[in-house]
Amino acid sequence: MKKTKKTKGDHCFARCTVEPGMFRDEWLVLLEAIDPQENSRKIKVQLFADHRSVKEVAGTPKRREPVPALLKVSLMKRRGEFSQIVLPQPSVPIGPNLAMHNDDLVDDA
Repeated sequence: MKKTKKTKGDHCFARCTVEPGMFRDEWLVLLEAIDPQENSRKIKVQLFADHRSVKEVAGTPKRREPVPALLKVSLMKRRGEFSQIVLPQPSVPIGPNLAMHNDDLVDDA
């Protein structure tokens, strides 16, 4: 991961997996976030995202057969080994704002 100082509102990319969404131009995005109740644990979250928010899709995903990809997110702040991000759409179960481990983020893709 390229180490740069990011300012509030910059974007980066979250490592995720994708499978087809409900509509032709969307993905069901699955990623791992830091549990807001216990930051030593990761939890799985999901959201629907427009295909324009996702890049580097590895292969052809099918329902229940996700493939790796990158989701464009807004970076709010970095603190230690974690980053606070805003997703393009709210996720289940956390919502639009969540924390991810820095290793799960890519600055430039």
